[in-house]
Amino acid sequence: MTTKEYIERHGHYFEAEARVSMREGFNKAFVTHKTMDFNTEPTEAEATEAIEKDFPHLKVKSIDWIRDMSHKANELNNYYSK
Repeated sequence: MTTKEYIERHGHYFEAEARVSMREGFNKAFVTHKTMDFNTEPTEAEATEAIEKDFPHLKVKSIDWIRDMSHKANELNNYYSK
């Protein structure tokens, strides 16, 4: 399946990568970046809100990028459907 066919069948797949820091009191692991997926293209504010809601131990410092990663989803779908 091509990326265009994937988008027609499943819609777009977006990812946002954020630079993060650990909140006070969370010190079992040290995380500096977090990537999260979205079905629609988020704004930086929406991406920040979603990451901080789903991962309350992280504080978003900045959003590094937001990209249409439909090609990645299509490649993984093709690989795992074999």
